Amino acid sequence: MSTLNLLQRQFRAKFQNSSDQEVVTALNTEAKCKGWTSARAAYLWALREEIVKRGWDFSSIAGGENSLYLRYEVKLSGNKIEIVRALF
Repeated sequence: MSTLNLLQRQFRAKFQNSSDQEVVTALNTEAKCKGWTSARAAYLWALREEIVKRGWDFSSIAGGENSLYLRYEVKLSGNKIEIVRALF
């Protein structure tokens, strides 16, 4: 098993046990980061998967089939992720 797959599984388990607010906080924390590593890619993959699994409408930050726009602070209103403000 590759390290990346192991990280994806670990991050997936973390988000499965997280509250809605914890998932939103994780998303907002990542929106402030500009660096990129394979570990961050695994983290963001698991974060997006959890958002999809919870059935949230994230069209406001969807960057395509498998990506997210990470330039906004967001909040959860019902089952919809809404933009609070642009970060940069």
